[in-house]
Amino acid sequence: MELLVSRLQELHYGYDLSLSDGEEIRTIATIDGNRPGRPEPVVLLTLDPYTLFGLSHPEVVARLLNSGPQVLVSLRTTAHKLFEHGMKAAWERITLGSNQFLTSLATFYKQADQAQYLEVYGTDTDRPACLVSVPSYEPVWLVYGGSKPGPVMQHAHTVRLDQIRGTTTYKLRPIPVM
Repeated sequence: MELLVSRLQELHYGYDLSLSDGEEIRTIATIDGNRPGRPEPVVLLTLDPYTLFGLSHPEVVARLLNSGPQVLVSLRTTAHKLFEHGMKAAWERITLGSNQFLTSLATFYKQADQAQYLEVYGTDTDRPACLVSVPSYEPVWLVYGGSKPGPVMQHAHTVRLDQIRGTTTYKLRPIPVM
């Protein structure tokens, strides 16, 4: 089993997080970005201008208004900052036909601190870290910079997102049997 982390071509698309079992590659999430037509969960670890643009891109917002909120795996404070300091200026009031309505983060994203295989934790810096836990394999932390995730876990490995320029493949190790 392999974990693939790919930096997508457009910066506001973020990173693609996939699992490969040797025969099939399944996308399990998008990290710090969003793309039109991609329903998988979005993991929010940083709030830079590219991330804000990707999560509030007009094509993405149009899709979310038609299909309903998308799962946003993040800490509550980070999700709040996303809407209050990023999306609110552009998307607080939406006009559809002759109707206007006010929006909130819940209009576009359903905030959660975990999804299938994914959990978000605070770190010793501002930026949260994402724990990828695939059953019967050792967990992997996805972090920015030198962030140290909150809970220390035995056999957990770390992948630094800020060092990925293309695609990084990380071979997941089976949990040792004792």
